[in-house]
Amino acid sequence: MTTWFTNKNMSSKSFILGVVISILLMVFAGIKCYHEGMDADVYLYASKQLFSGENIYDNNPFNYYLYSPFFAFLLWPFTLFGTFGKALWGVFNMLIFIRVVHLFVKAILPHFSLSKKHQLILISGGILLSFGMVLHNVSLGQITILILWFIFEGLYQTRIQNRKVVGGILLGIGTVIKIIPVLALFYLLLKKEWKSLVIGGLAIPLCLLLPSFAIGVENNINLLENWEETINPSRDKYVFEFDNGTYSLNAILPAYFFDFEGNDQEPPTDRPRQIIPLSNQALSYFLLTTRLLLAVLIAYFAFSTHKRKQNPTIFFFWEIAYLFIAIALIFPHQQKYAMLFFVPAGTYFLALFLKGFEKNWNGNQLFKIISFFSLLILLLFTIQGRDIIGNYATDLLDDYHTFGLINLIAVGLLLYFKPDKITSS
Repeated sequence: MTTWFTNKNMSSKSFILGVVISILLMVFAGIKCYHEGMDADVYLYASKQLFSGENIYDNNPFNYYLYSPFFAFLLWPFTLFGTFGKALWGVFNMLIFIRVVHLFVKAILPHFSLSKKHQLILISGGILLSFGMVLHNVSLGQITILILWFIFEGLYQTRIQNRKVVGGILLGIGTVIKIIPVLALFYLLLKKEWKSLVIGGLAIPLCLLLPSFAIGVENNINLLENWEETINPSRDKYVFEFDNGTYSLNAILPAYFFDFEGNDQEPPTDRPRQIIPLSNQALSYFLLTTRLLLAVLIAYFAFSTHKRKQNPTIFFFWEIAYLFIAIALIFPHQQKYAMLFFVPAGTYFLALFLKGFEKNWNGNQLFKIISFFSLLILLLFTIQGRDIIGNYATDLLDDYHTFGLINLIAVGLLLYFKPDKITSS
């Protein structure tokens, strides 16, 4: 931990304060996860099943286990502590979140060239943006923080630190735990980061086979087949999701373009939200087309191989923000805890607003208007909690899939707020 947070320019008092705050946050996360971490129960029980020779995708009393045998294999040390393993899972998640914050503050924030006052505002705003989602993830015992860290750290090591092997291994491991980081490997392909891409590609089969040493090759292959059936996106369960707590495209589009009653589906509420009723087949084509357009748009504008010699770190953060927005929209079953993926984009918008404020927007009224609009989007994102606005308002915003719409708006805002505006504004 000290190697992560030690900085030669950091005063001893600041370092001690940072360590104390970090410890308090980890203790808080441990207590929170211990009492409420339902998903952690699922993971740890599956890990016990794995080493007992059972099928980890059946007979879990807590919920369905949806992740790889490799993840259950990695969790074995947590199971050694009994029920206290849940607390350690919460501590671990807070530790890696602190690492992500550290990377942003020490490696990325200085490149925005903000005044010390606005740097403090940006750090505080980023923490405020992420606090609710981090708390939600810790309360559930989820793995979103872990996946975010694998992607952020893996790409940072590859693109900024030039540690291609380390970056590739991290992304390969993350992909085997949950398929989502495969989009980061696609990013490396477009960036022509061949070494990291090859290392990540080699890490995937090695990680998939690793549980064989504990349970045997045949048992591991059987579990991998079960896992493939569980996560297959072609299953009816994940084609359209009629769930107001899900914010990916396959939940947003049915909410506005699907005739629930005509397909014997009960509408979640009686609030009017349908724009044009589409048939199941038409909506399937619409969803596929939207996903492809979104992927092409992001790949062309954000992941392309344009020369970006000036401010490469800011461009990297901008690309990371796009990558996480794509994850939240393209992959199915992205629930409220996955809205943590919006935070890099939200932090980027706040940085641009502060930069524009410092430069008085150089007379660019359109930039000023859109900056204030992005600030309102951040405010709307931040207040969406039952403890803040109450049950009725939260249900209303969930019914219209507001988190998902914010992610869609962010795609356009990021396209307008290209990194060169940081230097030109």
